Amino acid sequence: MREETVQPATPKKRRKKSPQIKRLTPNAVVQRVKFGETGVSVCIDDFGEDGPECFTEGTVIYINQQHPLYQREVKKPDTYILNVTRLITQEISLMKDTRNPRQAFSRQSKLLRDAFIDRQSQ
Repeated sequence: MREETVQPATPKKRRKKSPQIKRLTPNAVVQRVKFGETGVSVCIDDFGEDGPECFTEGTVIYINQQHPLYQREVKKPDTYILNVTRLITQEISLMKDTRNPRQAFSRQSKLLRDAFIDRQSQ
């Protein structure tokens, strides 16, 4: 009798997916970002100069690119990234329990710190 050796199945390596970007309207850009088990989509679109700076519907964060502050910051790349990150972390913090403002600001601060931490100096 001949014994057959069965090789254990090697797990397939998962390819790291980059976030998907999709255009809704000619001016809107949507990007999906996954955080562990949950994810959010960020949509940058025109909501008028008098519209809100940003708002959330479900897990979609909408950023108003016609808002005067956005228009001012888009001209400066360094502060533009900080401004968009601030808006995203603000809305993520509000998605959680919003009854305690101190906790929401603390959560936003932690998210901002994690987003801008200099990993090379550690």
